Amino acid sequence: MDKFWKKSLFVLLLTLTVLGAEVFAQINVSAQIDGKAEIYVGGQFDYYVVIDGENKAGQVDTSPLSKFSPKHSGNRNLSQNSISIVNRRRTQTTVKRFAMIYSLTAIETGDLRIPAVKVVVGGKTYTTNPVTVNVKEPSRTDKIELAMEVSRKKCYVGEPIVLTVKWFIHEDLTKVPNGVGNFSFNVPAYISGDFYVEDVDGQGVGQANSTVNGVSVFLGQQNVRYKGRAGTMVSFSKVLIPKKAGKTRLGTS
Repeated sequence: MDKFWKKSLFVLLLTLTVLGAEVFAQINVSAQIDGKAEIYVGGQFDYYVVIDGENKAGQVDTSPLSKFSPKHSGNRNLSQNSISIVNRRRTQTTVKRFAMIYSLTAIETGDLRIPAVKVVVGGKTYTTNPVTVNVKEPSRTDKIELAMEVSRKKCYVGEPIVLTVKWFIHEDLTKVPNGVGNFSFNVPAYISGDFYVEDVDGQGVGQANSTVNGVSVFLGQQNVRYKGRAGTMVSFSKVLIPKKAGKTRLGTS
């Protein structure tokens, strides 16, 4: 009888220990960005809210980030499992980590301070650390020019228009590292929330896929003369459908 109770007590203690490790797992929430990526004024960059000790998303209050036009761009489960064998005993360890990713817009040059945000995880509220990013002014060159045009400047709510971005490169693309893929565009109309953004009918055949502000676009490329100079024009178009009446500034690309 004593042996039975001792064995039962051991199993009970072992169960309580395992449950306690799950219940009292330490949660830590932090914010970070990719420190290696160069950020330019008017451009987008990724802001990560990272939860250590959990493998699912929390609820993020993005209101402190409103001036940076935050847009949720996905989640990543970064949890890792490791297995160790010591004296023929196999032990599996799980490190839980989850990241929520937001695209922010750099609004001015210099050291830009991104304030802390509150995150609810498992019913408890945590506060991230503030983050500082260095935003640079884009360099000027006469070898690249941008133009943006719409199919018409007046329309009704729900009436589609076509926005086309044209990028003129007065240089041999073979001399540009990674070609077009080495550059990124910023089209504020895609993320303003004032329009539904859709594909142009029949577009995409024989063209290269790319992404602008998280929106998939199809790049067209041709040799042209622009302002009396020979070069290459890279262009992409999207259908914009206005959600509300009034004047809307599409911004620069």
